[in-house]
Amino acid sequence: MAHEVASTSLIEHLMETGFRSSVIATYSCYFPFYEDVVLRRLVAAGCTHNILMVDATRCAAAFASDELRPNRAGRDYTLIPVKVGGAFHPKMFLRLGKSKGSLLVGSHNLTLSGFGLNDEVTNIFQVEGARLRSSGGPLRQAFEYLAGFLPTGLPDVVEAYEGLKLGIPWMDGPLGAGDPARVLLTSASNGQDLWSKIAPLIPPKVSTAFICGPFFDPALAFIRRLQREMRPRELVIGIDPSSVDLDTIEAASLSNIRWVNVAGVPPIPQRREGSSHYLHAKVFWFAGQNDELLVTGSANPSVAAFFAQAPLRNAEAVVADGRNGAGDEIGIKDLLSARPITAADWKSVAARRAANPIPGTAPSHRICMATPTPKGFRTHDELPGGLVLSGIGDNNASLGEAVVRNPN
Repeated sequence: MAHEVASTSLIEHLMETGFRSSVIATYSCYFPFYEDVVLRRLVAAGCTHNILMVDATRCAAAFASDELRPNRAGRDYTLIPVKVGGAFHPKMFLRLGKSKGSLLVGSHNLTLSGFGLNDEVTNIFQVEGARLRSSGGPLRQAFEYLAGFLPTGLPDVVEAYEGLKLGIPWMDGPLGAGDPARVLLTSASNGQDLWSKIAPLIPPKVSTAFICGPFFDPALAFIRRLQREMRPRELVIGIDPSSVDLDTIEAASLSNIRWVNVAGVPPIPQRREGSSHYLHAKVFWFAGQNDELLVTGSANPSVAAFFAQAPLRNAEAVVADGRNGAGDEIGIKDLLSARPITAADWKSVAARRAANPIPGTAPSHRICMATPTPKGFRTHDELPGGLVLSGIGDNNASLGEAVVRNPN
């Protein structure tokens, strides 16, 4: 019988009461979904101070579309586009209440698919009452990590972010880390890379390693480094041939790997039978002689996520879980025993990759934040003097034009 994995509904989490503020960090955002579904549910549940942090490049692409751009940002919530050297890629959902707190860290973007249709993995840190002081550390760690991406030149935005803690007394003073076997690990475009934080936690003499993800770096350098440094006796890589972004020529050049098809594996309870789901989960599992480590979150099996040079590195957030049985919660036995990738599977992966070449990374639009002042607007990024800006208000109403006098 297939193992029934632990499952949760992100939509149901939105309706939980007892929180007064929230901050969501995401790479991609479908703004109509956030404004019409997520935000409405948060406010209805009493969570009235809300902040959304989105990768700046993805945010600019949304602003370029009449259908996708936000309509309520700056009025009903604070939107913070985040620009980093690589991609702003963490997926975090932090909520704070007077006597409780919640943190979700996973692979889900703030989209309809991420919250209900895709195959995703989400970690939950939920603390309340007396446990706040002993186990609230990961929540404050997430708060401080995201604070590091704020535009310091816009004090109004910084003040809005700090306002998340108003009326939350337990966020001040000492907080315990909770279970030492389950830790939040984050990375940014500078500082220590993610792989350097994870590698010391991996059990010695790895017998089996499992990797699963939707995107791999073109040269499969992450896999090659893992093989070289960890030397697992067995390396199993799970992919969904119908959607994975993977260079099949590079994959064929690797040895001592068992490739398996994990599409629909393991079965998720309470899903419509026969429905199709995009595999977006990122899973890394290492088993030693007597212990294991499960790493899940935003990081794909790629150089950009784990060990790229500082200026080009992604910002990522994962949870490293060293508890016995952690792998069972995601159905690791079913994943390891999934059917092998066939020649037809490889052919379909190669054909799709050839038909959809990787687009250029240069964004076609630029976005920057600005806050009002008595003399105009103060922008986060410098703008060229003389630049003419067209103002558009609610319902696409024209507000006239403005000219940049001072580059700041």
